[in-house]
Amino acid sequence: MKIFEASPKVVQTITVFHMIVGISGIVYFLYTQQFFYFVIALLLGFFLVQVANHVALHRYFSHRSFEINLFWHGVLCLIAPLICAGSPIGYAIAHRAHHAYTDTARDPHSPKFQGFFNVLMFRWNFDSWNLKFLRNLKDPWTLFSHQWYGMIILIFSAILFVLNPLLIFVYSISVVYAKWCGAMTNYVCHVPSVFNYRNFDIKNDSQNNLITGWIVGEWHNNHHANPGEWNQRVKWWEWDIPSLVIRVIKK
Repeated sequence: MKIFEASPKVVQTITVFHMIVGISGIVYFLYTQQFFYFVIALLLGFFLVQVANHVALHRYFSHRSFEINLFWHGVLCLIAPLICAGSPIGYAIAHRAHHAYTDTARDPHSPKFQGFFNVLMFRWNFDSWNLKFLRNLKDPWTLFSHQWYGMIILIFSAILFVLNPLLIFVYSISVVYAKWCGAMTNYVCHVPSVFNYRNFDIKNDSQNNLITGWIVGEWHNNHHANPGEWNQRVKWWEWDIPSLVIRVIKK
């Protein structure tokens, strides 16, 4: 096993690291009144959530809801780890288990059984992971991004440091933002809320949330009803930014 392989322990360690550095960066930028770096962090975080997460990890690697050529496949394999939510293989296995066991004790990140903090910090239920969820995840590029998950993150961080050491704080803040978006989606879209509604009456608790839909880009009830659909938009006002990216890169 390579030291940088994307095991749950490695993912958890990187998550804790970014939490500490990100919070420290927020305090530092507030104290020094360097608010411009918050704008950069927000833009980078937006990219990580919309592209690294929703386009790459979620709709492409987990569901294979669209096809792309080898070039874009390689690009997504390198971009996907940057959100620090697991490699394409690890994320896809967890997410496929989530769909197979939604809102049950075997759901990797069920808010009913895990709680918000565990969902946020990647302290998930790994007992439900099964090798049957490995389908379509064994090509060389995907295996590379799994085995060298931490190294990809480290190289990206080194590039940022060379450009400007303060960008390390920016990157960690963007990762904290992305982690919060992911945890909020996994949590609030499976519990009752005044901001929630359902377009589809299906056999789980998935719900669309207006806030996570518009900000995060996930219409969760729409997705659980049609998990293989790369465009989650059903109603005209449910904008779907990841689908705009997919339109450009898909075959």
